[in-house]
Amino acid sequence: MIRALAVDDSRITLGFISSWIGQCNERIELECETESIKALTKLQQNDYDLLLLDLAMPEYDGIAILKELEQLGKLNEMKIIVITSNDGEAELKRCFELGASDYMVKPISSTVFTSRINAAVQEHLTKKKYKETIALMEEKNLQLSEMQFQLIDTQNQLIQNEQLNALGLLAAGMAHEINNPLGYLDNNVKVLTKYIKFLLAHITENNLSLDLTEPPQSGMSVGFINEDIDRISLESLEGIAKIESVIKELRSFSGIDQIDEKEMISIQDNMDAIIRMLFSEKRNQITIITNYQPNLSVELPVSRFNVALIEVLRNALESLLKSEKATKTVTIETWLDNNLLNVLVKDNGVGIPDYNINRIFQPFFTTKAEGEGAGLGLTTTRNIIVSQLKGKIDIYSLENEETTVLMSIPTLS
Repeated sequence: MIRALAVDDSRITLGFISSWIGQCNERIELECETESIKALTKLQQNDYDLLLLDLAMPEYDGIAILKELEQLGKLNEMKIIVITSNDGEAELKRCFELGASDYMVKPISSTVFTSRINAAVQEHLTKKKYKETIALMEEKNLQLSEMQFQLIDTQNQLIQNEQLNALGLLAAGMAHEINNPLGYLDNNVKVLTKYIKFLLAHITENNLSLDLTEPPQSGMSVGFINEDIDRISLESLEGIAKIESVIKELRSFSGIDQIDEKEMISIQDNMDAIIRMLFSEKRNQITIITNYQPNLSVELPVSRFNVALIEVLRNALESLLKSEKATKTVTIETWLDNNLLNVLVKDNGVGIPDYNINRIFQPFFTTKAEGEGAGLGLTTTRNIIVSQLKGKIDIYSLENEETTVLMSIPTLS
């Protein structure tokens, strides 16, 4: 329903307008007013879609009413057609400047009236529909923005879970690596304690004499103890150095010391450290073949590079563990080509089916059982390699045969 107000001091003109309005395309609810002051009050108190306004009226003429509407900020809310007996250019120009969109010159024919009204109403409806569409789009954009923030928050939480899974795997490897040196450190301390107790007892039995040439009845040789203490001390120092090395490697992986800082690293040492962490408990089940370019050192953001590398190697490990092949092999190669660091990881595990190969980088895609992964591991890897390190990653696979991952990263050699 279109709500319209016709303002004219001529009741005859208003009579024609009332009779013609019914011939228009849209249903129009028309109000008529002969007094300009009352018309202005109606305009102040009500919202109209269409205003038919006579310019020449006593008390308040049409231009004065337009000025009032401009001050009220209502000119944009309705279509305004002025009605005049004088089509003077200056007067009409002023009307258009104040917000009128069309005019009709008296006497008015029914054909001109209905065509002008139909055009004005259609323009008003289009403009109204446009505003409603814009408002709806703004509301939808706001909802989408809120959903985006929620998705980003959820994705960050899932990525953290994926990283925690990788950290759990590293922690297991670290526990295995530390457990060996801790084992013989523990044993060595116990043996040293036994030796000390023996020597103290021997000294006491000899009345604090330092002559240790004759061993007590236990049969333990003092000379043997002296030699074994040297061996135990050296072995213990090596164990401590091993633990320090493992902790240093873990600090590098976790990004405690640096996140985006570039660092010159030995690729071979870095790769060996990751392999040691990830595959330490599975070395008896998996054959690891390495082919490193000799003396290859490059500068890159180590922490980010290691996160991507760990995800690729972890996938290779999981694929091998799922395989029933008698010989399980992972091959790792590195080389530098035109300032591109290339890292190739190839395994003969279960492979990737053709129908999944194009989906592996999609967020949340996973073939794992529920609760075993969020499907963000390779998504994170691709984001690091492509978006952050400006490189590329390609994956080739044959189901039940092998999978090859090639990462190429720009770097300073």
